[in-house]
Amino acid sequence: MGLTTSLYSAVTGLRCYGTAISVSGDNIANLNTAGFKGSRITFQDALNELIATAQGTSQVGRGVIVSDVALMFTQGSFETTNAPTDLAINGDGLFILRDPNSQQIYYSRAGHFSLNPDGKLVNPEGYILQGWAIGSNTLTDVVVDTAASAAQATQNVHIAVNLDARASALDPNNFDPNTEGTWNYQTSITVYDSLGDRHQLVIYFVKTADNQWNWYAYETSDLSTQLGDGTLQFDQSGNLTSGDTGTITLDSQSITVDFSPDVATSTQYAADFSTLYQYQDGYPTGFLEGISIETDGIIYGHYTNGQTKQLYQIVLADFVNPAGLTKRGGNLYMQSPHSGEPLIGTPGSGGLGTIVPNSLEQSNVDLAEEFTKIIIYQRAFQANARIITTTDDMLGEVVNLRR
Repeated sequence: MGLTTSLYSAVTGLRCYGTAISVSGDNIANLNTAGFKGSRITFQDALNELIATAQGTSQVGRGVIVSDVALMFTQGSFETTNAPTDLAINGDGLFILRDPNSQQIYYSRAGHFSLNPDGKLVNPEGYILQGWAIGSNTLTDVVVDTAASAAQATQNVHIAVNLDARASALDPNNFDPNTEGTWNYQTSITVYDSLGDRHQLVIYFVKTADNQWNWYAYETSDLSTQLGDGTLQFDQSGNLTSGDTGTITLDSQSITVDFSPDVATSTQYAADFSTLYQYQDGYPTGFLEGISIETDGIIYGHYTNGQTKQLYQIVLADFVNPAGLTKRGGNLYMQSPHSGEPLIGTPGSGGLGTIVPNSLEQSNVDLAEEFTKIIIYQRAFQANARIITTTDDMLGEVVNLRR
């Protein structure tokens, strides 16, 4: 009977709009969930029933059913944080995570990570962020290496000085590093051996003739052992013309000294003695004091010796149909037949988004839009309920026909 059919049609409406309210309720409940992606429900009409009419046959609908509840992967806004391991994605892509127990791979837009005792970047549930080791493209756990940065022995020393042209020439045979007055000027610089031990070098300058100076290198802890020497020759304009490089031997370590670096060259002007520039390329052993993550996903370690080292590369995954991913709770998604295979690459390449460090992506739920939908769903639910009550009244009239 047509009246009974209308009851069932209205019931499908109640069922579908009840589901719609649940979808909107879930979206609103996760309004402040970092990395959350809201869902959108769509409907379709149910299979039609054929009925006989004067024109032959016609179709009458049998109600409504839920067509799809799809994820909406629109961009969320960013919240700035103080943690360098808080990450957001600006654009397409998802973080790749591994469950350390089941080895299952998951995907997520939530970038709240921290270091566990093993130095691995993990989310609050302990799932490990995946990436590539520097120079590799094999997916593995992202590990922040806390090992010390090895020392580097000094190989090059750059020194630029101005030697006062007004100074009096001295007899180089009388030079004694322990006796002031046997040299015209001195400057010092710290260098390092292969173990990172510091050595203080001092270089003495002795004017031997017009436009000509000798230099002698010693270690301050042992002024009895000469480590190197040479001669600097200047022209009449005070420009260095020869002897700009030399060699200092510290134990078995050979150090090249350059008195004419690109930054500033040594001169002989009628001005006070001064050291214009110093540089050496060695450094001591350093320990990790912090990390930073760039927009391309590379993790840098910053060490107490002033060095910066690339530690790891975070990679992202994208899907042909990210809305087809399966929700697993905890801001996690799993690959499904509807999503396609993951396309893995470095941030900023192949259409993937970039990393936003010190930030978390907020939910993409639009509260005004959700409330508007709720009003529409509520009215639709009431209208379907009214169909049921109206049909019930009509059925009551049918029952009363025999009175």
